[in-house]
Amino acid sequence: MKTFHLVIALMAAAAVTSGTLAGTGADHQNPADRELGELKNQVNELQTQIRQLEERLNRLESAANREQQEPAPPPAPVPLQFPSILMPPSTGRPRPEIWGERQINGWTFYVVPCETGPKFSPPAPAGSR
Repeated sequence: MKTFHLVIALMAAAAVTSGTLAGTGADHQNPADRELGELKNQVNELQTQIRQLEERLNRLESAANREQQEPAPPPAPVPLQFPSILMPPSTGRPRPEIWGERQINGWTFYVVPCETGPKFSPPAPAGSR
């Protein structure tokens, strides 16, 4: 396509040069030369229009390429790690004896002795006094 435009431009330059060397000016042109001049003008206008359309096409293609890019996926969630202080120690000791289940204002709680032995006995329930 560009070679075609170059050939037409060279032909137009040759026609203008031959008219100048032959001594024929714009006043003494025959109808074929006038038609050739009109066609050269039309070719120049079409070449300009082609350049503008190619530039527009390039801009639109680059904008479409930017829109087609997909966003990166969100990073994978990091598993939660708890400090060791929150984890109960796993010792071989037996669990303490629970002395009883009680409720106050709808809240359930358990009475657990701090120490065990013969001198410690479970307290009596509140309603048994």
